Amino acid sequence: MAASHGSCGMPAAPTEVGNRFMAIQFRCNYCRSLLGIAESQAGCTVDCPRCGRTQLVPGKSPRTDSGTPVPDLQLRSALSALSDLNATVSALPANASATPQNATLPQPILLIDGLRPEIRTTRYTGLLLATATAVVFGCGFFLGRSLQQPAAAERSPQIDVVKQQQPTEKPLPPQAAQPPQSLTGRIQIQRNGKQQPDSGALVILLPLQNPTRLRFDGSALHTEKDNPARLATIAALSQLHAHFDQAADDGSFSLHYDTQTPAALLVISRHLAGPPGNPLPADCELLINQWFESTAGLAGRLATKLHPLPADQPLTPVSLTFQDATP
Repeated sequence: MAASHGSCGMPAAPTEVGNRFMAIQFRCNYCRSLLGIAESQAGCTVDCPRCGRTQLVPGKSPRTDSGTPVPDLQLRSALSALSDLNATVSALPANASATPQNATLPQPILLIDGLRPEIRTTRYTGLLLATATAVVFGCGFFLGRSLQQPAAAERSPQIDVVKQQQPTEKPLPPQAAQPPQSLTGRIQIQRNGKQQPDSGALVILLPLQNPTRLRFDGSALHTEKDNPARLATIAALSQLHAHFDQAADDGSFSLHYDTQTPAALLVISRHLAGPPGNPLPADCELLINQWFESTAGLAGRLATKLHPLPADQPLTPVSLTFQDATP
């Protein structure tokens, strides 16, 4: 392809690349088209007939007498490097890539030099814009805080005055917890018209409702006083506001009782058996089943009584008597 005339004013050279009249052959620096031009155009600027870009015509190609160009190694090396740097395929579609995906892109040293100042300017402009945005945001934030503080300071006295004018509800005084009171009494047996103390009778103060699902071994309460199982059972009962005592030789007993807790006294005789057939009273059976594993382990065949205790009332000594029904 022949180059169009440029600043030298020479007519365009023949279009045939191999024409011998076109002694100077070179490639366009932009579209890489092969151009040919007469030697008289060496050093002039011409326009590429394909891309229209202006460029300088290199010096004439040295030839031998036979017409074969003498290979110029420096020129070939320069053209090869220039070709590698700016190689594009003009025949590809506009949306196609000019280089294969797996190829290493050449560093556009010559063409990008003019863009470096613009890139630096763009980077600096973006950095300055981000910095300016942050500064403006910070100033607005602190300015808003400074404007809110005087307003809050002006409103706070009024709020305090309103709060002072509002009537304050006096909290109700908490009910003072009453300490456990001492419940005393005596257990006796009526036999042959005579009363005698039921020494060793079991006296258990039990709340009417067991707050847990625990069930205790009642037989442990019939063992000796220093038996570990007995001591552990008594301690566990006391944690649930249930208390235990055993009648003394004169039949007396003493227990701690929280009068705010509805409870009852369960008394199991030591010397007197129950009625024939040993029918356990229904109220005794119901309360025993809430606290103990079985009625047989606690009461067995012994006579049993249940004495309700009045809640929130002054305590009075309790006197219980078992009647001997045997002839």
